[in-house]
Amino acid sequence: MTFIILPEIAAELMQDHKVLGFSGSMMQSFTSIGPMLDLVALFTVIAVYSGILLPLVMGLSFIVGYSTMNTVFRFSSIYSSNGGYYSYVGKALGKTPALFVGFLYLMYAALVLPNISLFISSFVATSLSLVYTIPSYLVLIISLVFPLFIIVFVFTGLKLTMKYTVVAGLIEFSMIILASFLFFTHSVAGFGVYNGLNVNVNSVFLGLVFGILVFSGSGSSIFLSDNVRNSTRTVPWSIISSYSVSGILMVVSSFALVFFLGTSGISSYTINPFVLLTQIYNRLGLPFFLAFVALSVLSSANLTISYTNALRNSFRKMLSEKFFSLIPPKESSQNYLLLLTMGLSMILGMIAYSWNNYVTLFEVIAGAVSLSYMTIHIITNIALLKLHKRVSLVYVLPSVIISTALLSIAMYYSLFLPDHSLFYSNVLFGSIIAIALVSTAMIRSKKDRYESIRIEVEEVGNATSHPT
Repeated sequence: MTFIILPEIAAELMQDHKVLGFSGSMMQSFTSIGPMLDLVALFTVIAVYSGILLPLVMGLSFIVGYSTMNTVFRFSSIYSSNGGYYSYVGKALGKTPALFVGFLYLMYAALVLPNISLFISSFVATSLSLVYTIPSYLVLIISLVFPLFIIVFVFTGLKLTMKYTVVAGLIEFSMIILASFLFFTHSVAGFGVYNGLNVNVNSVFLGLVFGILVFSGSGSSIFLSDNVRNSTRTVPWSIISSYSVSGILMVVSSFALVFFLGTSGISSYTINPFVLLTQIYNRLGLPFFLAFVALSVLSSANLTISYTNALRNSFRKMLSEKFFSLIPPKESSQNYLLLLTMGLSMILGMIAYSWNNYVTLFEVIAGAVSLSYMTIHIITNIALLKLHKRVSLVYVLPSVIISTALLSIAMYYSLFLPDHSLFYSNVLFGSIIAIALVSTAMIRSKKDRYESIRIEVEEVGNATSHPT
C-alpha cells in the first residue's frame, strides 16, 4: 500500500493542497482514525468492558463500520460538499433534519480536541515518569500546550497541514505494523486464551460503543470534498481504501495486544491503562519504548489536526449557507470556533488536573462522542433510502439494515442497561442532543431565517450547485 501511493504523494506534495488528490484524501481519513492512539487509548476502554474479547469487538466494529461506510460511500459518490453529513441529510430529508445533524456534528466534533488532549497529557506524563523524575504539574502543562500547538498549526492553512498529514500518516502506518509485529513475537499467549471461553453478549455490545468510535474519523475526508479533484470519485474510494487498511490494522493489532499482555495482563490493563507502557518498557527496551510514545503523540496530533480541519470546513459551509444569522461568514468567525475549541480543551485540562483524573474524563467524553456519531449515522442511513431513484436499493438496503440494527443495539446497551459506568457519558450525550434539538427548533420557528437557509451541494455529472 505504501509503495503504491508514494509516487502520487511525491507529486501532490509539490502542488497546492487547496486541490487534493487521492492520497491526500485517503490520509485525511486514515489519520482521523488515529490507529496508534486507538491502540493506547480506546483499546483500553474497550477492554474494560470486553477483556480478552477485545479482538472480537474490533472485528464486529469493523463489520459495522463497513456497512456504515457504504452509506458515506454512496452519498459522496453523488454529492460533493464540505458540509458532509448534514448536506447529505438535507438533500434527502430536508432542512430540519439537516439542521439537527449539523448542530449535533459541530458539538461532538468540537469535543475531539479537548478529549484527545486529556488522554495524551496523562499518557505522556506517565510515560516520562517511567524513565525520569518529573514534576506533578507537567501533565497540566501538556494539557495546555497540546491544544495550543494544534490550533496554531491548523491556522497555517489546509495546504501545509495536508502535507503534514500525508507524511505523518505514512510514519504512523509503519509504526503500528512494527509494534504489532513485536507484540506478536514477544507474546505470552496465543489463541489458546480463548479455549472454553463463554462470550458475554453484554460485554461485546458495551465494548462496541467504543469499538465503533475507533473508526469514527474514517469518513472525515467528506468535509474536504470541495478541496478535492474529482471529489465524487476520489473521496468515496479514498474512504473505502483508508478504512480497509486501518480496519485490518486495528483487528490485527488487537490480537497482538491480547497475546502480548496475556489474560492476567489484560486484567491489569482494564484497571490501569498504562500497564501496556510498563510492559513495553520492560520487555522491548528503552529505544522502542521512546519511539512508541513519540509515535503515539504523533498519532494524537494527526487525528486532532484532521478532525479540526474537517470541523473548520463544515462550520465554514454552515456559515455560507446561513445557519447562523448573527455570525458573519468570515474567516474570523471560523477562527473564533477554533479558539473556542482550544479554550475548552484548556479548561477541561485544568478541571482534570484539579480532580487528578484525566482518564475518567476522557472516557466520559469519548462515550458521548461515540453515541453522537452513531446517532448521525443512523439518520444518514435513513436518508440514503430516500435516494432510491439515484442508488439501487439492492446496493444499499442490506448495508443500511445491518448498520442501523447494530448501531441501535449498541446504543441500547449504552443508554438503557442499568449499573454500568457509561452513565455520565449518557448525561453528556443527552445534553448534546437537547442543545441540537433546541437550536433546530429555534431556527425552525423563525420563518424568514429558516427559509433563507440554502443547503448547496454539487451533484455528480452537474457543473452547478443545487440548493435545497
